Amino acid sequence: MQPEITRAEQLKGQTLGITRFNSTAHTVSALILRKLGLTQSVTLRPLGGNPEVQAAFEQKQIAGMVTSVRPRSPANSLMNAADLEVPYAMNVIAMTREFLQKNYQTAERVLRAYIEGVAAMNHDRETALKILAKYLKRNDPAFLDEMYKIAVQFTDHNPRIDPRTVVTVLEFEPVKGADAESLTPKAIDNRCASKSPSSKAYTTRIHDEGIESEWRVMEYWISESPLHQHSIALIYERSIRFGVSR
Repeated sequence: MQPEITRAEQLKGQTLGITRFNSTAHTVSALILRKLGLTQSVTLRPLGGNPEVQAAFEQKQIAGMVTSVRPRSPANSLMNAADLEVPYAMNVIAMTREFLQKNYQTAERVLRAYIEGVAAMNHDRETALKILAKYLKRNDPAFLDEMYKIAVQFTDHNPRIDPRTVVTVLEFEPVKGADAESLTPKAIDNRCASKSPSSKAYTTRIHDEGIESEWRVMEYWISESPLHQHSIALIYERSIRFGVSR
């Protein structure tokens, strides 16, 4: 938030910047405002992309924004969204039930790529900082250290599904014929709980022992916008290593 905004009630009548409607920034902002009881009191203004939102903030065109990247201009961190316990999945890897049934090994190898990529991030801080600098286009050591701590703190070691997030995802991205009740972990192939590399034993071993991981995976998980096409390609390349066919 702008430095003069120090309390949530000061947001009434203000404008917050988002990238675009139905984006992650929009969804998270809307959920936070709902939690604070400010949905009808604050305007959300789409500005295009993260650089445009940052620029608008620095030029004082908006009162604030939801971001994990600290602005270059003076700013006040009003709250940590994680402390509000708002159920939302920031990034999702989804597949149809039919795809999972026909390509179970492919799905398993993608999970391995995730787990090993996160482990690599935790075990090699210096390489992680270099990749953060590459994607965030900033070289300030204090800033990069802060971003690294955020990535380590909030990136789950183990891929999992929180049923509460299904509700919020479907609210903002409705799918015809789908409802939250039918899309819970109970509906997922039970083999995932016992055979998948996301089992506790596999994850614990990888994070305890560390691996010589290809850093392409790590770039996927800590890049600012991990769903960009280049990042999808990165995890795809990593999956190739485990025998995923082209």
